Amino acid sequence: MHSYVCELGDGQRIGLENSADQTIVTTLSSRPGQQQQSSSRFQTGRWTAPPEAFRLGGGVGVRIVTAQGTWVVQVQGSRISILDAATIADQGQSLPLQATTRSINTMPPIAPMQPLPPLKMGDMEMDGAAMTMKMGNMQMSMNPPSMAPEPPFHSIAQSADAASESADAANQRRFCGQCGMAIKPSDRFCAHCGHRLD
Repeated sequence: MHSYVCELGDGQRIGLENSADQTIVTTLSSRPGQQQQSSSRFQTGRWTAPPEAFRLGGGVGVRIVTAQGTWVVQVQGSRISILDAATIADQGQSLPLQATTRSINTMPPIAPMQPLPPLKMGDMEMDGAAMTMKMGNMQMSMNPPSMAPEPPFHSIAQSADAASESADAANQRRFCGQCGMAIKPSDRFCAHCGHRLD
C-alpha cells in the first residue's frame, strides 16, 4: 500500500492511498475541539508513479498515473471528485507530498475536554459539572430541575410562627352579614350598620 500526505496549513491535509486497484482520497480538518474527515474511493488501477499535488481553481488537484491512464482528483473543501487529466488546461503552484507508512484513513481520537471550574462573578456562582447556579439567596439546579430561594435558618422558624398567627387571626375574624364590615368576636351589634349579630 502506498500512502502520501499533503499538508495544506490551518489544520487541513489530504491523504492519498493506493490499495489494490483503488485510490482512496481523504480530507482531514483539525482544529481545537473539532475534527472532520471525509473519504472517497475511485477505481483507478495501481499507481505507476508517485502522485503529484498542485493548486487547481479554488482547491487542490492531485495527478494519479496508473496503467489504465492519468487522472486528476479535485479536492475543494470536503468535496472530492475525479477528472480526466486531459480536461485540465492549467495547473497552479506545485504542493509537496510526503510519503508515509501510516494509514491516512483513520484519525486519532479527540482528547476529552476537561470540566470547567465553577465560574464566580460577585455573588453569582455557576457550576457546569453540577449544573447549578447561585445568585444571592437564589439557587437554580438543572439536575433535578428546581429554582428556589435559600431561606436563612432563622426565617424558617419565623415563617412558621407567622403562619400559625395568621391562622388564629383568620379563625377569630368575623364579618357582618348585612354590610360585610369586620366585627370583633365580642360584638353583639355591627358598629357600622347596627345589624344584630347572632
